Amino acid sequence: MRIPGTKELYRSWCRDGHEIELVDVPAWHLAILVPSRLTRTHTVIRAMQNEHRPLGLTKPAP
Repeated sequence: MRIPGTKELYRSWCRDGHEIELVDVPAWHLAILVPSRLTRTHTVIRAMQNEHRPLGLTKPAP
């Protein structure tokens, strides 16, 4: 069974056992909380981005 991206399963107790509902996902769950492009990065982050060998690594980590 596939659940649409805008729905979620909600489980609760009821008199006869469990009740499972398909409910709408709250709008705040679907909100984009981090911008796709950061405009004001911290000076430490900018310095790390400008390094040729970030964190002193000599080869890519697996």
